[in-house]
Amino acid sequence: HGIGLAKKPWWNQATSPALRTLHQKIKRSLDPAGRLNPGKFL
Repeated sequence: HGIGLAKKPWWNQATSPALRTLHQKIKRSLDPAGRLNPGKFL
């Protein structure tokens, strides 16, 4: 379950840099090649 694409524009305003970094690291660890849902959130 994610935040949805409709809310994507507000993601940076609603979260801290640390949380965004954590999400990026989790997604990269699960999908290092970036093939699963490219451009999407975790």
